[in-house]
Amino acid sequence: MSTADVDAVAERLRRGAVDESTYDLLYVVSRARATRHQELVASFLDCADDPMLARLALQTLCSFWGLSAQYLDFIKRFVAGVDWDHFEDVRQVALSAAGEYLRENTDCELFRGVHGACVDSSSGSVGQRIALEALARALGKPMAESLDGKRLMELKPELLADGSAWLAANCANDC
Repeated sequence: MSTADVDAVAERLRRGAVDESTYDLLYVVSRARATRHQELVASFLDCADDPMLARLALQTLCSFWGLSAQYLDFIKRFVAGVDWDHFEDVRQVALSAAGEYLRENTDCELFRGVHGACVDSSSGSVGQRIALEALARALGKPMAESLDGKRLMELKPELLADGSAWLAANCANDC
């Protein structure tokens, strides 16, 4: 798509109410890497009426465009969970983005959130797997991402222990 076409899609997003085409339009802006529309994409982060829009906005800003550092407050909030994310779609993207961010950066609050999500058994098997993959990423163990769910769950005690050790070593003075 041309720049003008993408800008026309962005303008349509700005003007229109959320409807069945909103996701598709947001996806176009996302995949076109139209970072000039960052503010527009970010406006969908709190889309409680349609969590899939919030999920796509977070994925776009953090995973596709590499802007996690600018959206840490959102990542932390979504890792902790929001009441309108009934199927944890946004939380799962936040966990993934958190793992990637923590691979290169230290943030004790965020690491605690990821570590805590691994302990949280209420998120089901998919949520647990994504949380464990994020923890492995944060610990610099990307090989865990290629493991099947059963093997990853077998590694859970080791990953949690390594995560606890990381917290003790890096966040002891951070209460």
